Amino acid sequence: MKKVLVVLSMLSLLFSVPLAATAATEQQGSWNTYFDLGVNGASNNTVESTLPGVAKDVDYDGTSGYLLGVEYDWGRCLAVVEYTGNTFDAPSGESDYRSNTMLVRGGYYFINQDKIKVDGVLGYMKLAVTNDEASKKSYNFTNGGAIVGIDGTYKFSDKFSLNGSYAVTIEADCSTDALDDVNAIGSVPNTLKAYYGNPSISKSSSLNTYRLKGIYQWTEHTSTYLSYSFLESKMKYSYDISGMNAGKVNADSTWYGWALGMNYQF
Repeated sequence: MKKVLVVLSMLSLLFSVPLAATAATEQQGSWNTYFDLGVNGASNNTVESTLPGVAKDVDYDGTSGYLLGVEYDWGRCLAVVEYTGNTFDAPSGESDYRSNTMLVRGGYYFINQDKIKVDGVLGYMKLAVTNDEASKKSYNFTNGGAIVGIDGTYKFSDKFSLNGSYAVTIEADCSTDALDDVNAIGSVPNTLKAYYGNPSISKSSSLNTYRLKGIYQWTEHTSTYLSYSFLESKMKYSYDISGMNAGKVNADSTWYGWALGMNYQF
């Protein structure tokens, strides 16, 4: 947490002077809203574990999902809020599940030209996964934290442009019921627990995401786009009992796919 606060403080100091100048010189900004629907997507989940009772690797093909976004652009500054929801149908013998992602970010354009714009990004992202089957509820998890990233747009013509963005967590925090509760997965024999007590748990996590978007401008206010998105969640749990390693779990999940969307600029 201290590392995050230091980074945020440094970035706020770096941005404060140009932002103040921008506010005084630039005209009023513009609003942009956008919405898309997933047309082809998938999810891959890989678990490496030395503990019993932990979910196995599962791949999900096909998704029904959507994204809602609101963007405010003024001068050299940009503010964005996005919400993404997806539903995955399980392979035989597994549980259907839902995932949603909340993203809030602000940016400052250090390149702001007619054909090319590039901005540095600072914000917050959180992922939540919920299994529909009651017996799999303990494997619900959340992962999120402060992010830094970069976003850029290149205009090939008045009609067509390409946008790309990338973001990664500075320091993330995760929570999974089945892994946070040692007794639930029986990672340590009861005879050892009685003598040494429950093992200590250390955990770390990260998120990283990127998106590529081809945009076609139909009118001054309306455009459509085709996008490809990728999101990766990594979680690491280590269990130790009186200095002896009692096991570990590494969970790596990815979500990716294509979507068709529409923008409307006010």
